[in-house]
Amino acid sequence: MDATKIIRASYDYWNNKDKNGFLSHFTESSEITASGGLVLNGLAEAEMFWDSWQIAFPDNHLTIRDLFASGDQVAVEATFEGTHSGPLHAPDGSQIPPTGKHVSAPYADFFTVHDDKIAIEHLYYDQLELLLQLGLMPAPAT
Repeated sequence: MDATKIIRASYDYWNNKDKNGFLSHFTESSEITASGGLVLNGLAEAEMFWDSWQIAFPDNHLTIRDLFASGDQVAVEATFEGTHSGPLHAPDGSQIPPTGKHVSAPYADFFTVHDDKIAIEHLYYDQLELLLQLGLMPAPAT
């Protein structure tokens, strides 16, 4: 299957809140890295990633703005939107209690696909921007 179709399908599963469908697109030994030093390995940790964001932002939605591919490499520019109505687990293990704030955060996602499954995902987002939108950091002086 074409790598872009696999990535688009995983985004559709995410937006439809289909955890099993989402996880079915990852290899058993998948690696997910994200801003803040987060490194997750395997399906159990991919499921923890899913749970963390879906619990913290149950109404979240991902919107793909651009998608580029070359062979088994796929790059996505997208936006994460949702209301922070559940606890969010930070990469350092702490929890951020619900703020009730709505966020709209751009991010970049880079994937490597092997045998029609996601083997590697590198997620980059602006942590400061997210904290500002959650009201956890003071706005910069104007």
